[in-house]
Amino acid sequence: MFGFSLQFAAGIVGLLSACASWWVTRQAFQEIEQPRGYWGQISAIVTAVLTAGLAFALLRFGCQDTPDVIPQPFWREARVLYQSILLISLVSATATDLDSYHITDSVTIPGMILGLLGATLAGDLQIIHVWIDWNQEIPQLAGPYRPDWMAAHPHLHGLAWSGIGLATGAGLTWIVRGVSSALLGQESMGLGDVMLMGMVGSFLGWQPTVVAFMLAPLCALSIGLLVRLLGNRNYVPYGPYLSLATILVMFSWRWIWMLEFGLNEGAAANDRLATFALRRLFGDWLSLAIIAAITVFGLVLLLGLSRLYQLIPVNRSRSTPETEPPEDTTPPDDTESSDDTEPSVETALPEDAETPEGI
Repeated sequence: MFGFSLQFAAGIVGLLSACASWWVTRQAFQEIEQPRGYWGQISAIVTAVLTAGLAFALLRFGCQDTPDVIPQPFWREARVLYQSILLISLVSATATDLDSYHITDSVTIPGMILGLLGATLAGDLQIIHVWIDWNQEIPQLAGPYRPDWMAAHPHLHGLAWSGIGLATGAGLTWIVRGVSSALLGQESMGLGDVMLMGMVGSFLGWQPTVVAFMLAPLCALSIGLLVRLLGNRNYVPYGPYLSLATILVMFSWRWIWMLEFGLNEGAAANDRLATFALRRLFGDWLSLAIIAAITVFGLVLLLGLSRLYQLIPVNRSRSTPETEPPEDTTPPDDTESSDDTEPSVETALPEDAETPEGI
C-alpha cells in the first residue's frame, strides 16, 4: 500500500484513525456538554480495529471489487484512507448516540463535505457508478450498460455519485421519519439519523446506502431485543444500527452486489426470469420503486414494534427504584418554610437533545 507492506500500512492507518476518532469524539461530547467518560478511548480502539481491518479486507480480499468498477491502483489504495474518514465519523456518532441520544452536526456535516470533496477531486473513489444497468448485459457478448459521460468526465461523475448518494441517504431517512411520525404519533428517528445517512451516501453512493438502510432493521431485530433483555435501558437509539449496517456493507459489498441465485432447480445463469440478481434491481426504475416501498413499510412496521419493545421489563437492580419514597426533608415545627422558597427538581432532556429513538 503506497509502497509499504500491507501490515505496516494497515497499522499506520489504524493508529492515525484512532487518534482522529478520539479527538472527534471528544469534540462531539463537548458540543453536547456531556461528560465523555471512557467513550474517547473506546472509540479510538474500535476505529483502529475497523480501519486496519478495512485495509486488509479491501486490498487483500477485495471486499469491494466488482467487475463494473475497476479503479486505478493508486485510487484503489486511497479508498482505504477515504473510507476511514467515514468509519471515524460513524464510530464517533455512535458513541454520542448511545450515551445521550445525540448525533452531532460537528461529526456529520464535516463528514458530508469531505465525502463530496474527496469524490469530486479524485474522480475514482466510487465503489459503484452512479448508474449502471445489468439488465442490458449479454453474457459473453456485452457487459452492463453505463453512460459514456462517466468515463469522459470522471470528476463530474464523482460529484454526481456522491451528491446523489447524500440526497438518497438523507431523503430516504427523512421520508421514513415523516411517515412513522404520522402513523405512530411520535418521532421514531431524529434529524441526526437523517444527517448520518446523508453522510454515508456521500462516501458510498446511493446503491450501497439503500442496501445499508434495508439491513439496519435486521440489525435492530437481531441485536436490539438482546440488548433490551440484558440491559436496563428504556430506549436503544436507531443510529448505531444504521452505522452497523453501513459497516457490514463496506466489508461485504462485493458479495452483496454480485449476489445471484436460481429461483428454481437447474435455472440457467442467463435466464433472468428464473434467476435473481440483486444488481439488476438497481437498473430498473420499477424495481427501485418496489424496493423503496418495501423499505419504508418494513421500517415503519419495525418502529411500530418498538412500542411493544418498550413494554419488555428491564433489569433495574443497579438503579434507584422509581417507587422509593423520597427522603423526608420536612423542617422542624419551629422552622418557617414557604412554597415560594421550596426548591423543585425537574428532569428533562436538554433543549437541543433529539427525541430518543430506536428499538
